[in-house]
Order: sequence, then C-alpha cells, then structure tokens
Amino acid sequence: MNYSKIVCNLVLIFISFTFLIKSNLVAQGTRRSDSLALVDLYNATGGANWTNKWDLTQPLLLPNGLTNTQYWKGITHNTEESIINITLPNNNLIGTLVDLNMPQLEVLRLDSNAISGAIPNYNLPKLRNLNLAKNILSQSIPNFNLPNLEFLTLYENQLSGEIPNFNLPNIVGIYISNNTLSGQLPNLSLPKLQELYAYNNNFRGSSIPNFILSELRELSFFNCQMNTQLPLFNSTPKLEKLYLSFNQLIGTIPNFNLPNLQVLYLNDNKLSGELPFINTGQMMDIRFQNNQLSGCFPVSYKKYCSITEPSNLNFSGNIGLPNNGDFTAFCVSNSGVCQDTNNCRYQDSIALVRLFNATDGQNWTPTYRWDFSKSMENWKGVGLNAQGCVECLDLDGDASVCNGWSDNPLGVGLSGTFPTAIGKLTNLYRLHLRGNRNLTGQIP
Repeated sequence: MNYSKIVCNLVLIFISFTFLIKSNLVAQGTRRSDSLALVDLYNATGGANWTNKWDLTQPLLLPNGLTNTQYWKGITHNTEESIINITLPNNNLIGTLVDLNMPQLEVLRLDSNAISGAIPNYNLPKLRNLNLAKNILSQSIPNFNLPNLEFLTLYENQLSGEIPNFNLPNIVGIYISNNTLSGQLPNLSLPKLQELYAYNNNFRGSSIPNFILSELRELSFFNCQMNTQLPLFNSTPKLEKLYLSFNQLIGTIPNFNLPNLQVLYLNDNKLSGELPFINTGQMMDIRFQNNQLSGCFPVSYKKYCSITEPSNLNFSGNIGLPNNGDFTAFCVSNSGVCQDTNNCRYQDSIALVRLFNATDGQNWTPTYRWDFSKSMENWKGVGLNAQGCVECLDLDGDASVCNGWSDNPLGVGLSGTFPTAIGKLTNLYRLHLRGNRNLTGQIP
C-alpha cells in the first residue's frame, strides 16, 4: 500500500475543505456586514417614511439566490451574495448618511432625496458610481480614497469649502455644480477624467489652472464669480466643450490651439483686446457677447459662417467690434473684416487717418471730410491705383481732383503739423496741398 500517496490525498482534501469553510465564512461575514449596513442606512434616513420601504422582517435573498426585490427595492447582489448596488433615487430619504461597511459595493445612488449633514469619507474599494445629487448635504467634500470610482455626482446640494485635490485614478466624470464651493481651484491630475462640471459656485479670487488632463472633453465653470485671466488650455488636447461665461474674467482671449473644440462660451465677462486666432475643430457654438472686445473679424472666422443656427454665433455687446459685433453683417457683406496689414492699401489707409487727425480733419471743407465708415474710394481728394493703393493726394480745393491744379487754390482747411506718416505712401506720385495756409511742419 502506498501510504505516502494516501497521506498526500488526505492533505489535499483537508486544504480544500479548509478553503471552502473559510470562503463560506467570508461570504457569511460579508452578508452579515451588508445586512447591518442596510439597516443602519434605513434607520438613519427615515426608512419608515420612504416611498418604497424595505421590509426588514423579510430575507434579502430568495432560495434561488436572487435578490428579494419585492421587499428590498433598489438592492442588487452578485453571485457571491454580496450587495453591489444600492439605488434609491427620489425615495423620500430624510436624515443623514451613515458610513457603510460594504466591501463589494459598486453603485450607491441616493440622489433626489432630502438627505442632510456631511458626506462620510467612504472606504468602499469597489465603488464605481457615487451619486448624491439633489439633496441638502452640507460641509466639505471628502478627499475620497476610492480607487475604482468612475463617476462622482454631487450637484445641487449645499456643499462648501474647496474642491479637494482628488487622487482618483479611474475617475471619468466629476459633477459638483450648484453648491457653495469656494477657494483656489486645484491643479487636478486625473489621467482618465473626461468631464468636469462645477458651475454655479464661488471661486472668486482663484486662478484657472492650465490643467494637465489629457482625456478631458468638457469643462464648465460658468457663473463662478472668477475674476482672473484665461490659461491656454494647451494640455487638454481633446477638449470639445468649454463653458466659462457669466464670470468676471479679464485680459485677452488666448489664441487657443484646441483641434477638437466645438463649443466655446466666454460671454458676459470683462475680456478685452482683439478676437483671437483659434485653431479649433468643427465649431458649432461660439458665444463672445457682452465683453469689451475690439478690433475686427479675422478672415479665418469666415469658416464659422456655415454654422446654421444664428443664436450659436454671438459677438454682440462688444462696442469696439465692427457694427457692435454684428457677425451676420460680417458673413453677408464682409463688414468689419480684418485687413491684411502687410499690403499697401491697409498701410495707406492708416497713413491717411493720421493725416486727417493731425490736421483737424473734422473742420476741413465739408465735402472733403472723409467718412471712415466708407472705403477709401469714397474719400475725396484721394486717388488709387489698380491695387487700391494711394497714388495721388489732392487737397488743394481745386475742382479737378488729381488732374492739374489751380492758380489760386483755396485749400480745404488743413490746420496743424504735417504728419510724417505720409512718407509711408510708397505709391504716391502726386501731392497737392496748396492753399492750406495753416499747415506747418516739413514734407517727409
């Protein structure tokens, strides 16, 4: 008889039996801790007055191992009989939250109730979805240690304090809008974060970090009283939607290089300067209205004229932009388009404006007072070549503009110092200024 083989088999049987006993005890322990946690939650949130009440006298599990949903609404078990899901939205939970010892729990949804007090700093290693939105929770947001959390939803509460510098390696979405959060925004380092919504809070005095969030698609901090400058967002290459309207943002709009950007809301701030040159994706919605922007519409903005919904393109309320920011006029008639500053027509127009201002143009002879709302072709006394550049300047008052001259010119009322800018009219070959007796200085 092979005694060694018999002993070996007995050892294996003993080990297997021991493992089964331990596994059963662990399962029993988990079921016990889960049950106690549910009872604590029920009592702490007024379970007797819930819309869908639990019957604590009934078993959690049916004989077939399935959840007894008839008496335990919103509860789901896994095959090991551990609770993995508590879903009780809009169920008249009133009271405070308790800590939960539920090591297998993956989903905790208690949104749209009347739960008050603080949020426990849960130790739930398997939790993927925490939704406590639309309650009356207060105090600060815990700096959770939840390694598998994917969605944190806490909007429409009364939470205060700063946003924690979360260490949540698997977080995909953070939704904390409509609270009373404040303080400095943390420079979050969350490698999987795609959506961050924190609008309707109070981050006055905080800068906006130049977030290094490689997967971020949507970012919203509108109506947060922020009075700072805009970062470049050059470390969020996948950003598609950026909402920063209804703040007090100052400074200029950066030349964003965001190839996937589709929606950009910067309206109702205090932004100034010229419109930026933006490298974006297929833009569908641009809101720049009610700022302090000035200058002209870049030619590159023509590509936005194809956006079919007029309300999705708004530059109005910027008195420094052409036609008070009328983008439709720009699209239809090129009104307010930026000129090529390197061509002679643009340079010549600037030189003539300086001449007009330096020589009291508002008091020139009325028929010669240039109307800057019209093109140079309509400025009397100005002759242009085929390229639209100034080749003749005749301001002696003679009827034959740029064709001969009078023996007794009267001038047109130029008064002041002749500006050196006229020397930049590189195509000028005829200059008539006789009769303007109050004109001083040197001809450049």
